Amino acid sequence: MQDLIEKVRRFGKSRATLIGDFMLDRYVYGESRGSTRSSRARRAGGTQGQQRRRRSRVAAAVPAMRCECSCVGVTGKEAEGDELLDLLSKAGAKTKSLMRLGDRPTAVKTRYIGLAQHRHAQQMLRVDEETVEPLPRKVQDMLRAAVRTDLAESDILIVEDYNKGVLTDELTPR
Repeated sequence: MQDLIEKVRRFGKSRATLIGDFMLDRYVYGESRGSTRSSRARRAGGTQGQQRRRRSRVAAAVPAMRCECSCVGVTGKEAEGDELLDLLSKAGAKTKSLMRLGDRPTAVKTRYIGLAQHRHAQQMLRVDEETVEPLPRKVQDMLRAAVRTDLAESDILIVEDYNKGVLTDELTPR
């Protein structure tokens, strides 16, 4: 336990490997009584401060604490995957171990936010585009190898699971 406490104290000098589910969060803001859009926003996996919306926000928060973060997981080979990789890279996360799969789309959560009583922003609808099927054994083996490689240069392993098929009952114990 003392070793863990010391690592937390040195966190700003540490390296972390993060394995888990990576998602793109999109926000569409506008009036709740019409379809006129007033603005859009995008984030790497969620908003700050709300535990249920953390997802890949972890990958953006770790570098903010001056800790190197290597991401291990999957995204699709489409524009949404490009967008997510761009956001993670801009946050300072290393994305070389994020596998781009052609047959699996990037998980995207789109939230439509309207003004309640013309004053308060309120989520009216969330549309999820995702695949939650477990990854094929070959891909799981490649993720495991990536974790082992990245972990050799890391002080910390972070595991975050939102049941999107990456961390399976078979892969996680290994």
